[in-house]
Amino acid sequence: MLIPIFDIELMRKLSLLIFLLCVWISLKNQNAEPKKGITTARWSSSVNSSLVFSASPLPRPMVLSSKKDVLEFNDSGSLEYNFYRNSCPQAEQIVRAVVQRLHEARPDVVPALLRLVFHDCFIEGCDASVLLDAAEGIDSEKESPPNETLKGFDVIGIIKSELEEACPGVVSCADILVLAARDSVALNLSVSLLPGAHSIGVIHCKFLQNRLYNFSGTDGPDPSVETSFLNLMRSKCSNTHTSSSSSSATAYSYGSSLSSSGAQQSPSHDGLPSSSPEEPGMAMDYEGPRSPFGTLYYHSLLQGRGILYVDQQLMAGEETGNWVRAYASHTSFFRRDFALAMMKLSNLQVLTAPTGHIRLNCSKVG
Repeated sequence: MLIPIFDIELMRKLSLLIFLLCVWISLKNQNAEPKKGITTARWSSSVNSSLVFSASPLPRPMVLSSKKDVLEFNDSGSLEYNFYRNSCPQAEQIVRAVVQRLHEARPDVVPALLRLVFHDCFIEGCDASVLLDAAEGIDSEKESPPNETLKGFDVIGIIKSELEEACPGVVSCADILVLAARDSVALNLSVSLLPGAHSIGVIHCKFLQNRLYNFSGTDGPDPSVETSFLNLMRSKCSNTHTSSSSSSATAYSYGSSLSSSGAQQSPSHDGLPSSSPEEPGMAMDYEGPRSPFGTLYYHSLLQGRGILYVDQQLMAGEETGNWVRAYASHTSFFRRDFALAMMKLSNLQVLTAPTGHIRLNCSKVG
């Protein structure tokens, strides 16, 4: 009887060993995933500093709520908490102060910065290349159709100017962009997952015309739109607005009163970017600009009040519908997952030394 007992005990130990090995391999693969594509040769803003939530071979700043969070997110030793603690200890404080000052005067700073960092990171990685103006022989990302409506370049310019006064040639434009986006969303907290960022911003009427007045060529509205909400949207967007638009343009306008070019806008008397005329549109936070980030968006979808057809379609699928209900019921659940999604986004193909440099002007190389 000893042999069978021994065999059973051995099998248990082997099973446990195999299980632990599988877990270890899985964790190792997860840690390696953000490093894909890091060697891509592009302009970068920094020699050895980069983005919030970055995972790269060199020490990088990763701004979470605590050092413990950093270690739990990535234990490979490639990240460094509080990266500028020696070279520019006040860097994050300066970024936060400028964002807060601008946000108090113009709440549209929040969506402008959030969209700006998304467009920068989603195309070949987070390197602040979207901030660059065109140069001789080099096209600018700003001039591509999806980026033509980007705003907030002047906000980054203001932050960069103040950082250069405090710590010349130290803080990269890529870091500024992601830190500013992080702090703006955090301010808004007094305010599928990434679509939850549609909680803020404005949708221009020209992108709503067909849904409100000629859905799929029927010469009528989208029948899935709740009646009172249809009337609300029509009150914001009459049938007289043009329905023509570029197929590659974005429906979302984030921060339409901010500068849409890399050049610094002439400041107003209070030192803030001056306003420009806004196109008519429907605000994502139509119940008030201080709605908690993510809450209104998911509750609206449950009520059939998604402003864009593509957003409301999240309720058409069983799996995506379950996520909508989960995020609508638990705001903290959404905020946690949104933070994780932004962490992954800002890890996309991050460049490291010696492929880049710290710009003195975020819109120019050199």
